[in-house]
Amino acid sequence: MHTKDCIMTKDIKQEVYRNQNRTQKLMVLFPGMGYTCDKPLLHYAKAYGFLYGYDILCINYGKMTFDKSKVLSSIAPAYEIAKEALNMINLTNYEKIIFISKSLGTVVAGQLSKEYTMDIQNIFLTPLKETIPYMENSEDVTISGDHDPMLSCDNLQLIQEQPITSFVFPNANHSLEVEKDPVQSIDYLHQVAKIYEKICV
Repeated sequence: MHTKDCIMTKDIKQEVYRNQNRTQKLMVLFPGMGYTCDKPLLHYAKAYGFLYGYDILCINYGKMTFDKSKVLSSIAPAYEIAKEALNMINLTNYEKIIFISKSLGTVVAGQLSKEYTMDIQNIFLTPLKETIPYMENSEDVTISGDHDPMLSCDNLQLIQEQPITSFVFPNANHSLEVEKDPVQSIDYLHQVAKIYEKICV
Protein backbone atom coordinates (compact mmCIF):
# COMPACT_ATOMS: atom_id res chain seq x y z
CA MET A 1 0.00 0.00 0.00
CA HIS A 2 1.09 3.54 -0.76
CA THR A 3 0.11 6.92 0.62
CA LYS A 4 0.06 10.01 -1.59
CA ASP A 5 1.97 13.06 -0.45
CA CYS A 6 2.86 16.34 -2.12
CA ILE A 7 5.92 18.56 -2.02
CA MET A 8 6.15 22.04 -3.49
CA THR A 9 8.91 23.24 -5.82
CA LYS A 10 8.70 26.78 -7.20
CA ASP A 11 4.96 26.78 -6.40
CA ILE A 12 4.50 23.57 -8.44
CA LYS A 13 3.00 20.53 -6.75
CA GLN A 14 5.08 17.35 -7.00
CA GLU A 15 3.35 14.04 -6.24
CA VAL A 16 5.10 11.51 -4.03
CA TYR A 17 3.75 8.03 -3.39
CA ARG A 18 5.32 6.47 -0.30
CA ASN A 19 5.26 2.77 0.45
CA GLN A 20 3.61 2.29 3.85
CA ASN A 21 6.24 -0.36 4.54
CA ARG A 22 9.59 1.39 4.73
CA THR A 23 11.44 0.82 1.47
CA GLN A 24 14.93 1.46 0.14
CA LYS A 25 13.74 1.60 -3.47
CA LEU A 26 12.85 4.79 -5.33
CA MET A 27 11.41 5.38 -8.80
CA VAL A 28 11.46 8.88 -10.28
CA LEU A 29 9.39 9.72 -13.36
CA PHE A 30 10.56 12.56 -15.60
CA PRO A 31 7.84 13.46 -18.15
CA GLY A 32 8.27 15.20 -21.48
CA MET A 33 6.69 18.41 -22.72
CA GLY A 34 2.98 17.72 -22.72
CA TYR A 35 3.57 14.03 -21.91
CA THR A 36 2.62 13.79 -18.25
CA CYS A 37 3.13 10.99 -15.76
CA ASP A 38 -0.48 9.92 -16.36
CA LYS A 39 0.09 9.05 -20.04
CA PRO A 40 0.62 5.39 -20.97
CA LEU A 41 4.42 5.01 -21.01
CA LEU A 42 4.81 6.61 -17.60
CA HIS A 43 1.50 5.43 -16.15
CA TYR A 44 2.57 1.81 -16.47
CA ALA A 45 6.03 2.59 -15.11
CA LYS A 46 4.27 3.92 -12.03
CA ALA A 47 2.12 0.77 -11.91
CA TYR A 48 5.25 -1.39 -11.69
CA GLY A 49 6.62 0.92 -9.03
CA PHE A 50 3.51 0.26 -6.96
CA LEU A 51 3.68 -3.46 -7.66
CA TYR A 52 7.27 -3.84 -6.52
CA GLY A 53 7.11 -1.57 -3.50
CA TYR A 54 8.97 1.55 -4.61
CA ASP A 55 8.52 5.03 -3.32
CA ILE A 56 7.58 7.03 -6.44
CA LEU A 57 8.24 10.67 -7.27
CA CYS A 58 6.35 12.07 -10.26
CA ILE A 59 8.06 15.21 -11.52
CA ASN A 60 5.79 18.03 -12.69
CA TYR A 61 7.34 20.95 -14.60
CA GLY A 62 4.22 23.08 -14.42
CA LYS A 63 2.54 24.53 -17.51
CA MET A 64 4.72 23.24 -20.33
CA THR A 65 2.77 22.22 -23.44
CA PHE A 66 4.58 20.58 -26.33
CA ASP A 67 6.32 23.00 -28.68
CA LYS A 68 9.17 21.52 -30.70
CA SER A 69 10.83 24.90 -31.05
CA LYS A 70 10.98 25.38 -27.26
CA VAL A 71 12.32 21.98 -26.20
CA LEU A 72 15.94 23.07 -25.76
CA SER A 73 15.07 26.27 -23.90
CA SER A 74 12.84 24.25 -21.56
CA ILE A 75 15.60 21.90 -20.37
CA ALA A 76 17.16 24.29 -17.85
CA PRO A 77 13.95 25.24 -15.99
CA ALA A 78 12.81 21.59 -15.99
CA TYR A 79 16.18 20.60 -14.55
CA GLU A 80 15.93 23.16 -11.74
CA ILE A 81 12.48 21.94 -10.73
CA ALA A 82 13.50 18.27 -10.81
CA LYS A 83 16.69 18.86 -8.84
CA GLU A 84 14.83 20.75 -6.12
CA ALA A 85 12.31 17.91 -5.83
CA LEU A 86 15.05 15.27 -5.64
CA ASN A 87 16.89 17.19 -2.93
CA MET A 88 13.69 17.31 -0.89
CA ILE A 89 13.31 13.53 -1.23
CA ASN A 90 16.93 12.84 -0.11
CA LEU A 91 18.25 10.11 -2.41
CA THR A 92 20.69 8.88 0.23
CA ASN A 93 17.76 7.14 1.92
CA TYR A 94 17.59 4.62 -0.95
CA GLU A 95 19.71 1.71 -2.11
CA LYS A 96 18.00 1.16 -5.48
CA ILE A 97 17.05 4.16 -7.61
CA ILE A 98 15.48 4.08 -11.07
CA PHE A 99 14.96 7.16 -13.23
CA ILE A 100 12.36 6.63 -15.98
CA SER A 101 12.24 9.56 -18.36
CA LYS A 102 10.51 10.65 -21.55
CA SER A 103 11.79 13.00 -24.29
CA LEU A 104 12.90 16.29 -22.70
CA GLY A 105 12.88 14.45 -19.37
CA THR A 106 15.63 12.13 -20.62
CA VAL A 107 18.06 15.07 -20.78
CA VAL A 108 17.09 16.19 -17.28
CA ALA A 109 17.37 12.67 -15.86
CA GLY A 110 20.70 12.14 -17.59
CA GLN A 111 22.13 15.36 -16.17
CA LEU A 112 20.95 14.61 -12.66
CA SER A 113 22.05 10.98 -12.60
CA LYS A 114 25.63 12.11 -13.26
CA GLU A 115 25.54 14.61 -10.39
CA TYR A 116 24.74 12.16 -7.61
CA THR A 117 27.26 9.71 -6.18
CA MET A 118 24.82 6.81 -5.70
CA ASP A 119 24.06 4.27 -8.43
CA ILE A 120 21.09 5.31 -10.55
CA GLN A 121 19.66 3.23 -13.38
CA ASN A 122 18.03 5.08 -16.26
CA ILE A 123 15.34 4.05 -18.69
CA PHE A 124 15.37 6.68 -21.44
CA LEU A 125 12.11 6.70 -23.43
CA THR A 126 12.29 8.47 -26.82
CA PRO A 127 15.52 10.31 -25.93
CA LEU A 128 16.74 13.43 -27.69
CA LYS A 129 20.18 13.88 -29.23
CA GLU A 130 21.05 16.01 -26.18
CA THR A 131 20.64 12.88 -24.03
CA ILE A 132 23.40 10.93 -25.81
CA PRO A 133 26.32 12.27 -23.71
CA TYR A 134 24.65 10.79 -20.61
CA MET A 135 24.39 7.26 -22.04
CA GLU A 136 27.43 5.84 -20.27
CA ASN A 137 26.10 3.38 -17.71
CA SER A 138 25.93 -0.16 -19.11
CA GLU A 139 22.90 -0.81 -16.88
CA ASP A 140 20.87 1.90 -18.60
CA VAL A 141 18.22 1.24 -21.25
CA THR A 142 17.03 3.43 -24.10
CA ILE A 143 13.85 2.88 -26.13
CA SER A 144 13.24 4.74 -29.40
CA GLY A 145 11.08 4.62 -32.50
CA ASP A 146 12.63 4.75 -35.93
CA HIS A 147 9.91 7.18 -37.11
CA ASP A 148 10.49 9.67 -34.32
CA PRO A 149 10.51 13.19 -35.85
CA MET A 150 12.50 14.45 -32.84
CA LEU A 151 15.44 12.14 -33.60
CA SER A 152 17.40 11.97 -36.85
CA CYS A 153 18.54 8.66 -38.34
CA ASP A 154 22.14 9.62 -37.60
CA ASN A 155 21.41 10.29 -33.95
CA LEU A 156 19.40 7.10 -33.65
CA GLN A 157 22.41 5.22 -35.01
CA LEU A 158 24.65 7.03 -32.54
CA ILE A 159 22.40 5.97 -29.66
CA GLN A 160 22.69 2.35 -30.76
CA GLU A 161 26.48 2.66 -30.61
CA GLN A 162 26.47 3.70 -26.94
CA PRO A 163 27.47 1.17 -24.22
CA ILE A 164 23.89 0.67 -23.03
CA THR A 165 20.97 -1.58 -23.95
CA SER A 166 19.07 -0.05 -26.86
CA PHE A 167 15.66 -0.96 -28.27
CA VAL A 168 14.33 0.50 -31.52
CA PHE A 169 10.69 -0.05 -32.46
CA PRO A 170 10.00 -0.08 -36.23
CA ASN A 171 7.56 2.57 -37.50
CA ALA A 172 7.07 4.00 -33.99
CA ASN A 173 6.80 7.77 -33.47
CA HIS A 174 7.79 10.02 -30.55
CA SER A 175 5.12 8.40 -28.37
CA LEU A 176 6.29 4.90 -29.37
CA GLU A 177 3.03 4.51 -31.26
CA VAL A 178 2.44 3.46 -34.87
CA GLU A 179 0.12 5.71 -36.83
CA LYS A 180 -3.06 3.92 -37.92
CA ASP A 181 -2.03 0.70 -36.17
CA PRO A 182 -3.31 0.72 -32.58
CA VAL A 183 -2.72 -3.02 -32.16
CA GLN A 184 1.00 -2.60 -32.90
CA SER A 185 1.09 0.42 -30.62
CA ILE A 186 -0.36 -1.65 -27.79
CA ASP A 187 2.16 -4.39 -28.49
CA TYR A 188 5.02 -1.88 -28.15
CA LEU A 189 3.55 -0.65 -24.87
CA HIS A 190 3.47 -4.27 -23.71
CA GLN A 191 7.13 -4.68 -24.63
CA VAL A 192 8.01 -1.55 -22.66
CA ALA A 193 6.07 -2.89 -19.69
CA LYS A 194 8.08 -6.13 -19.78
CA ILE A 195 11.27 -4.06 -19.67
CA TYR A 196 9.94 -2.22 -16.61
CA GLU A 197 9.13 -5.52 -14.94
CA LYS A 198 12.60 -6.94 -15.53
CA ILE A 199 14.31 -3.86 -14.11
CA CYS A 200 11.98 -3.21 -11.19
CA VAL A 201 11.80 -6.71 -9.76
